[in-house]
Amino acid sequence: MTARVSTAATRLRTASSLFPARRPPFRILLLLLLLLARARRAVAEANHGAFVHGVASGDPTSDAIVIWTRVTPTGRNYPGGVDPPDDITFDVRWTVATAPPRGPADDAVDAASAERDDDGTWGSSETAVGVDADAAAWGFPRGSIVKTGTIAGVSNETDWTVKKDVSGLSHSTRYYYAFNIERDGFRRRSEAGTFTLPPPPGEGNQRRIKLAVFSCANWGWGRFHAYDAAARGWGESLQLDAWLHLGDYTYEYGDTHYPQADDAVRERFFALRPRGEATALRGYRERHALHRADEGLRALHAAAPVMAMWDDHDITNNAWTDGGENHQPETDGDYVARRRAGIRAFHEWLPTREPRARTGDPKDDPDANLRYNRVAHFGDVASVVMLETRLLARTDPAGNPGGNVFANASGTIARWVAKRERAPARWRGSDLERTFLSLRDDLDAHRASPDREMLGAEQIAWIEKTTKASAALGVKWQVVAQASPVMDMMSPDLAKGAAALDENARGDAPPPPRGHASWTAALRAWVDWNGDDDDDGGGRTPNAKRVGVGGRDVPVDAARGLLAMGEYRLNWNFDDWHGYVADRAKLLRAVVPHANAAVILGGDSHDSWAGVVSDDARDWERPQGSTAAPRRVGAVEFDGPSVTPPGMFEHAHAWCPRALIDAGHLSSNPHTLRHARTGQRGFMLVDATAEEFAVDFVLTPSVRDASYSPRCDASFVARKESAGGDGGGGGGDGLRLDARTCPDLPDALARLSDRGGNGGDDAKAAPGAWAVTSLFVVAVAFGAAGVVAGRHAPCFERSDGGGGGGGGGGRVGGGGHRRSSSAVDGYVSSNGGGGGDRKMSARERRRYSELVDADVADSQLELGEWRDERRGGGGRHEREHSH
Repeated sequence: MTARVSTAATRLRTASSLFPARRPPFRILLLLLLLLARARRAVAEANHGAFVHGVASGDPTSDAIVIWTRVTPTGRNYPGGVDPPDDITFDVRWTVATAPPRGPADDAVDAASAERDDDGTWGSSETAVGVDADAAAWGFPRGSIVKTGTIAGVSNETDWTVKKDVSGLSHSTRYYYAFNIERDGFRRRSEAGTFTLPPPPGEGNQRRIKLAVFSCANWGWGRFHAYDAAARGWGESLQLDAWLHLGDYTYEYGDTHYPQADDAVRERFFALRPRGEATALRGYRERHALHRADEGLRALHAAAPVMAMWDDHDITNNAWTDGGENHQPETDGDYVARRRAGIRAFHEWLPTREPRARTGDPKDDPDANLRYNRVAHFGDVASVVMLETRLLARTDPAGNPGGNVFANASGTIARWVAKRERAPARWRGSDLERTFLSLRDDLDAHRASPDREMLGAEQIAWIEKTTKASAALGVKWQVVAQASPVMDMMSPDLAKGAAALDENARGDAPPPPRGHASWTAALRAWVDWNGDDDDDGGGRTPNAKRVGVGGRDVPVDAARGLLAMGEYRLNWNFDDWHGYVADRAKLLRAVVPHANAAVILGGDSHDSWAGVVSDDARDWERPQGSTAAPRRVGAVEFDGPSVTPPGMFEHAHAWCPRALIDAGHLSSNPHTLRHARTGQRGFMLVDATAEEFAVDFVLTPSVRDASYSPRCDASFVARKESAGGDGGGGGGDGLRLDARTCPDLPDALARLSDRGGNGGDDAKAAPGAWAVTSLFVVAVAFGAAGVVAGRHAPCFERSDGGGGGGGGGGRVGGGGHRRSSSAVDGYVSSNGGGGGDRKMSARERRRYSELVDADVADSQLELGEWRDERRGGGGRHEREHSH
């Protein structure tokens, strides 16, 4: 590659010296013809494919699995590259073997010397036993291939994604798989992935399973350290049986909110593709491709099978069957079309076993792919049910009588006419208290309405049937994996939480905030407990009056609103199970009485929770839940943190210490909640046997930094107990949930802090050297053409982003420096054009934003590349891109 680049650069310099700037036009034309002839060859090379998004496997059964990859036409998604035609197709060969292929991925083998099948082709149909010639040609050891075949005509109809449901395999066997393509004598192999298949339900030869559980990955909020940690810690050592993603695999938001520019990790924010909100198929595809540019995510996909389910942000915020809170038809178009586009991209970009139309004709059943609820069995250890809670049957989560309950509570206090009743010390027996109690009753009646659904009757019946069948086969743990928390979890009671922290002052409780003798004293200062500083109430807003104490700037009425939420047990979230109490009772009736031991896994809240569900059906139907007395435990529950985005409390109540929020949750839910940790990112690791179901909360808190130091924050173990036990707080003859000491992290993670970590660096799915060679010449040609046009065609006005300077036009020239997307952190570099790294000016940043906004279809790989062209001591910067 180096030789080819040097040769091309030498030819360009030689041609430039032969035809100086002011030579007659025919010499310029000759120069362009020479360059474009070379470019034509490069364009031909660009019609080959590359495997830049990795490989994946998913939806394992005891004898089958779906394997996945994407063929990226060379040039597409590469800044400065040349797009192949949209109608380009590929024939993709796949191979499953019992040994990994030798040699690195993308190790091109000379097609002329490789052995072929007897008919002279590489095969067009599935083969039960591989041909040794194939194994030799593609690096698989002779005799190792178990299955192989070719998928013909892979095209832009599926965004060049490739899926194959491989059946006839054996469980408890380590397999490896890879893909390859051949076109006009050009050959390429993907990286290899690996998997094992679990035993059938009830078989006892799988003694232990390890599952990693994730939810909610927003590109702009930070780096995907959680994926990287799971891949390094348990994937590379082949300890991970599978991993679950419970929703919000991507986020639809554009660059205007969540996160806004000031909240986002800068280089992630500028690398976001598409720039605007994803509302149509192209945008959803680009967002998936962007996420698959993350090294950690690609490594995790290659290391173990995934079982994934969408949630709202895979389409739009608070989506339901017929609409979404964040969908505006006047600007976003038809909702059903948008929903279908989001789900289509989800199935295209993930190794899903996509449901088929019941009639056999997709036109008669266009939403068949929504019926994606399914079960995976892991021998006699566990059966994992994946539920669809968002689009099949969900009714509108909005419409509660309290509107935004936090804002409502804060505003009610701020605008309350009776000044003295605003102070929390005077709430008891006041009209303000009666107002809050009335609001609570209205909210509870709304969320207990039998008309509110999440699952629907068909899915409820399927869950009950599946649970009964699993239990009858002797499977120990019936696991319900779905999007959001199920157990009773009311708003945090800050007053009780502060008292609990003070009571545990000599234990492991954190000390009170600076400047306060106790947590209770701090809270009372923040909410102006006695109303000592109240004004006359004129023109008040929830954030008008602020108290600066202990280094905190506290909006008093908003703080009082949060205090009232816990004091009067006001539910604030109507988009999770707490807003669908009647349907939650149906779910629990379908599982708890029929399971040998029931486990619930959830996500969506972005924070970490562990607790229990009562087995008393009366508790399931009450909006206020099991608050009167301890109950026997019917199910244990673990809800995992997000990969990157912040939780609601840290986002909306930054003034309140996380320790107080967590203690408030535990105090408000004494009979259900065992663990609360807000403000931290990470994932859950399940380690289950027939006797125990253990979950570690693994945190990767520094998502804004390139490096990270993972840690186990808490660990719990569930066991079946005999009559007479207390269930870890529950009533006997049920399940018991106990905290345990965190196990040591694998050595690969323990060493991360010493090495500085990987951090899932942005857009490291850069084209390999082989791709740069061909695309380089195209860029040189068009860069040189830009120089010539700029000098000899006065009607063309050069501006920032125009032709080269000092020989720096195009991808290279004059020592032009290629930068990955980390270059958009506000620094630009000149490597060979004079000068060192320097801060971008405000004008340059504005110009960058204009360029980004002008082309939302830019590459998602190696985004935001800039070239610093030094001419006359000045610098101009051009973002290189492809369409």
